[in-house]
Amino acid sequence: MVREATNTLRKSVLWDWLTTVDHKKLAVLYLISGTLFFLKAGLMAVFMRIHSCAQ
Repeated sequence: MVREATNTLRKSVLWDWLTTVDHKKLAVLYLISGTLFFLKAGLMAVFMRIHSCAQ
């Protein structure tokens, strides 16, 4: 019973964050996604430099 309530709560919190129109939550999501894409691009640049040095 408790496990079901916890799973339902987790799903509802995730769904709440993904479907929000609250400007504060949107700002947090925007910052998180921007940071993740910045890190991904940095790693890709490092890999491209390693690849070009290896040839």
